[in-house]
Parts: sequence; structure tokens; C-alpha cells
Amino acid sequence: MEETTQRPLQYGHPTPLEARVVTVLGYRMRYLTAGEGEPVLLLHGLADCAESWVRILPSLARHYQVFALDLLGCGGSDKPRIDYSLWALATYVRHFMDAVDIPQAHIVGHSFGGGLALHLHFQYPERLKRLALIATGGMGTDLSLSLRLCTLPGASPVIGALLASRQAEHPIARVGRAALNRLWPAALVAARAPTDGAASAAADDEALFASEEADILERLRDADARAAFLAMLRGVGNVRGQRATALDRLHLVRTPVLLIHGRNDATIPVAHGHIASKALAQAQLEVIEQCGHCPHREAPTQVSHLLERFFG
Repeated sequence: MEETTQRPLQYGHPTPLEARVVTVLGYRMRYLTAGEGEPVLLLHGLADCAESWVRILPSLARHYQVFALDLLGCGGSDKPRIDYSLWALATYVRHFMDAVDIPQAHIVGHSFGGGLALHLHFQYPERLKRLALIATGGMGTDLSLSLRLCTLPGASPVIGALLASRQAEHPIARVGRAALNRLWPAALVAARAPTDGAASAAADDEALFASEEADILERLRDADARAAFLAMLRGVGNVRGQRATALDRLHLVRTPVLLIHGRNDATIPVAHGHIASKALAQAQLEVIEQCGHCPHREAPTQVSHLLERFFG
């Protein structure tokens, strides 16, 4: 049984997005969908949500049926106290595909979602057509200091205290926002316009960034969402950096892979993209200049074109 609501799309695009909820192994999972054609499933990054893809969904939906998922523990999906390892989440994603009748799809993953997409391939290779990895994790040990510190015991109450005040000018709120900007790359993007955006869209961009930043703050105030975020993070990293790696299994990937990386990524260095491109049998690496950890937010037009060309 699915609950369906109509959702207006940002920027005034005519393509309607539907926000739906489906039950997967007893848990409610929310997703955005639009378009017709071959299915494309998009997996967001750590502690993010399906809305992270809204800048590229309209373009993709012209040619494909898109599904942008809120992973369990994130966005509008349930946040149970479960195993949030990549292997476990890949199983939930596979059952999500069964629930919405997707036998096989092109998969797009960002950061943590890129590592998840790879695990989905390792576990269920028959469910993937082509694989697009944006600033993907799992290709080295480098990880930003702020995320490494969040793996330490006691991180949850510290984050909760820093974000407790909803008064923007409150001193603690200002400290919390500054800490968030270092903790979560998506929040940094909220402070700047896309690198390829038109000047006429600047006001819409600014409003969308402000909305995203507010949503990020609100999600991390929720104790269950924060617990899921930290469980995911600790599953792939520790105070030394990333500890989950796919490098020793990349030779098993036989499907074509598109790697997209921002030249100025301070969270996962662009060198990881070069390492992955050399280890994969069929890889295409695209490096976007003047771009950080979230190319689909910072350079959506360029990323959309790259994906459409890759999927064919």
C-alpha cells in the first residue's frame, strides 16, 4: 500500500514530482518519483535526503522514470534502531526496488550513497544497468576532520546541544551553524549559488539553499535521525578516516561506471576518483572545475548532461 501526494517542483518546472511512501520489510520508506522510461534510482549522501536531487530530477525525468529515495534513517523515511551498515542498507534498497516494481535500474549514488550503490552491485549485480558515482566514498581513507570527530563517543549530545536553539541570532545557534558547515558539505553548498546557474535563477537558488539549510538543521535536531546518521558514519569511518573500502573488489565490477568529482572537494579528494577510474574495468571520470563535494547541487546542468549522455 502506497500513500501518494503531489509535490510542486522548485524553479517552476512543469514536470510534476510525486512524494510517495511504501512499506519495505515493515518500515516506511519515502521517495520522489517522476517521468517515464527506463528507471533511474538515486541514492543520497550521508544524512541527506531525496530533495538533494531536485536540481537534476526535472532534466532526467524528460527521458527516464526517476526514483529519489529517502534511505532508512533519513528524510521522511522511518528511523528505526537497526543495522545501518552498507550491506544492510543495500538489502533494504533491493527490497524497495521490489516494492515499487523495478526489476533493474541505472543507479546514481552520491558520497555515502555511492558506496551504497557499489554494495548494491556486489550483492545484487543483476539489478543494475549502469552505475554513476558522484564524489563516491570507499576509494581511500581520506575524510574531513569534522566527520572523523563525529565518530567519537558522545558526538550525538554535542551536536544536539549546538543545534538546540532555533533563534538564528542566538550565540549557540551561530556556533551550531558554523559547526554544521564543517560537518556536512551540503550545508556549505547552501551558502553559494550553482557554478552553472543562470543569473535569472539566482533568487530561486538562494531560496532553495536557505530551505535546504533549514531542513538540514531540523533533521539533525531529531535524536533518531542523529542516531541513524552517526550509525551510518561509524559504519564506514572512524577517527582515522574512512575504513570501508571497495578498492579490493572493484575488479569485480563489469558494468560501465561514470565517476563525477568536484575539483575542489574538501570532503573526499578528487584523487579518489582517479584511483577508482584506474581500478575499474569500464570507467569514465569527469572532473568538474570550481566544484566541491556536491556536484549535483553546485553544477546541476553539467551533471544532468553527463548522466543523460552516459545512460544513453
